[in-house]
Amino acid sequence: MTYDFDDPRRFGACGQGMTVDVVSPSAATGRPAGMPRTHDERFQPVPPARQAQVLARVSRAPRRRKRPVTHMTYVIGIEAAPFVKIGYTGGRPEVRLRALQTGQPMQLSLLWSCSGDYEAALHTRFAAYRHRGEWFDLSSLGDPVEVVAAAVEEIRDGQR
Repeated sequence: MTYDFDDPRRFGACGQGMTVDVVSPSAATGRPAGMPRTHDERFQPVPPARQAQVLARVSRAPRRRKRPVTHMTYVIGIEAAPFVKIGYTGGRPEVRLRALQTGQPMQLSLLWSCSGDYEAALHTRFAAYRHRGEWFDLSSLGDPVEVVAAAVEEIRDGQR
């Protein structure tokens, strides 16, 4: 079947000069001629030789090695403010610092870090000094870095 798009009353001015052939379905199958009839006709099994080629190429492909997760507890401070963030990361604290700095108008700095996950224990210990979320005001206890480092040592000693 052919449609002629030269009739502006029917197709507007944009279709002028175009002719389109539409494949009509076969009376026997109800599908246009040349279309596969079943799933098996559309998707043929992969020949064994080709399967072997693909498997050989995949087995030679270098495998990505996952970096070992290093649990790190850190203390981050805000410039000209008494608040410190006691947090945990599965990667490097410097990367976490850059991520936090994105949303902060004031300069953040990494004050201290150690290997191990002591975040929950430190949050519990310093709950009375919590300002908001993971931010604490430990200035009344002295130097925040020394206070947190001493608390981590006590936690470690209690775990041994």
